[in-house]
Amino acid sequence: LVPPARWWLVTEDNGSTGHAIDLYVNGGLAKSLRSGGEQLIEDLAPWLRPGPNSVRIRSNSATPTGGTFYVYLGSGSN
Repeated sequence: LVPPARWWLVTEDNGSTGHAIDLYVNGGLAKSLRSGGEQLIEDLAPWLRPGPNSVRIRSNSATPTGGTFYVYLGSGSN
């Protein structure tokens, strides 16, 4: 198992609309994200495994407008 609270997904939305993003970890859908909502801070440990992992971010956005929708992935502590 990967220790919890070490690898994180964090979103930052600067007034955007219409963004839709799917986050895949090790080939499986881990999270679907939409702009216009509250900030998300999510522990990625449940989707990770020891050793190398693959992460893919796929945009399904249709006519996005407004500011930028950021998706950050990284290590840290709470």
